[in-house]
Order: sequence, then structure tokens, then C-alpha cells
Amino acid sequence: MGIDAQSDLVATSARRSSRKTSARKPTRRIEVGVIAAAGKGTRAYPRTSFIPKPLFQFEKETILQRNVALQFEVLGVKKLFIIVGHLQEQVILEIERIRKLYPDREIEIAQWTKQGLAADVNSLRERIQGDFVLILGDEFYYQTNHRILKTEWQKQKKADALIAVLPSPLISEIRKNYSVLLRGTRVQKLVEKPQTPPNDLLGLGTYVFTPDFFTYFDKTPPSARSGVIELTDVIDLMSRTGEVHATTLSGRYFNINSLAD
Repeated sequence: MGIDAQSDLVATSARRSSRKTSARKPTRRIEVGVIAAAGKGTRAYPRTSFIPKPLFQFEKETILQRNVALQFEVLGVKKLFIIVGHLQEQVILEIERIRKLYPDREIEIAQWTKQGLAADVNSLRERIQGDFVLILGDEFYYQTNHRILKTEWQKQKKADALIAVLPSPLISEIRKNYSVLLRGTRVQKLVEKPQTPPNDLLGLGTYVFTPDFFTYFDKTPPSARSGVIELTDVIDLMSRTGEVHATTLSGRYFNINSLAD
């Protein structure tokens, strides 16, 4: 084979390799996290009148610190937004303390909108460019396998969102959160605080979203019950017009809704 023919063969092979590489789907990465730590926690009054729920402690660590650790150490996010509101001076002091534990990570503080959780997340739309994970600041996770979310997010290439669920024998617990109706792992419907849950799956306050979250937020009407756009309604719209999957976690979970919790 002559030199010119060899050169043509190499060039053709390179073009084919380039086309194959460009055709591959990019790796889904979760590099941004959000923790919602703004709520008043009225069901845990009177304690939450002077201590925000994210600052409740377990084994000498606040719930906020534990959820920051989930974001940075388990899920591997590089940048974290923490939404503050109720008794925010105390929460900000705790954030400043936590910052010193993660000098190589970025933590930004965001203000609540007082229009509900979905609106609080939507307020970050100009500051979030990629996929992100949201964890509610008053939820306490103990020995859970949150790391599986990274694997599942890679697997579900077409998903607009991924939600975490946990089997629960307590209907009363599901009634305080939300329920999910599934076909396989795909979410068919979400119901906020259901009176009659369709199964034993407890919807958790851990979610992974693409930036399409903000488009779905714009399309979701306010709830007739609360008057604000509910996060579960945004995800329910995603499940009906897009694609949402659920991942079952193991471990223990507590939603700090009352003094009994």
C-alpha cells in the first residue's frame, strides 16, 4: 500500500472514531447541591420558635451538618446552595462553622421566597447550570445508601428527575410526606400527604433534577390547597409529560415534623 493510500486510511479511521465519540451520550454528573433549610417547622412548635429544625442535633451533629456531609462526601457535589429563612441568623452561623470543615468546597447562601419550597428552588435558576440534587434540611437520614443515586442517575439517561423512596410499615408516616405510584421504577403519579397511600413506599425529600426543573415549574399551577406551586406537583407534571424514576434507599429516615419525632 502506498503512502497516500495509508494516509487516506488513517484519516478515514480517525473520522469514524470521531463520529463514534461524538455520538456517545455525555456522562451525567451531579456537581451542584441544594439544601432547603428555611421552613418554620410549625408542627414542631414550641421548640422551633427558638431553634430551627435543621439545627436539631443527633450524636453531637446538627441535621444540617449531616445533610451537608451527604451532599459533599457521599454524592460528591462541588458546590452547595443552602436556602435560609426562619431564624436564619442561627442557620447562617452554623453554615459558617460547617464551611471550615470543607475548605475545598463552595457553599452559597440563598434567601427563601416565602412562596414555598418549589419557588425557593426556582429562585436559583440563574445560578444553577447543570444537574443538581435537592435535600430537605429537616430530614434526618441514618445509615442510608444515598450513593446509589449517582449510579441510578447514570442509568436513567432520559430521566428529568430521580426521587428517593423508602419502604415504610407506617401509613401515618406516608401521610405526612408523599406517596408514589410506580410502574417498574418509573413514577406514574405523586400525591402530597395522601389519606389513602397506594402502597408502602414513603416519598423522601431527596431529589435529583436536570435544569428542566425550571421549565416544569413555569408550567405548574399553584395548588388549590396551599395557594403556592408545590414541589410534588412540579414532579407529578414531570412524571406525566416527561420521565421520572424512583430509587429505593435502605437505612433509617426521620422527617422532623413534630416534637414526637
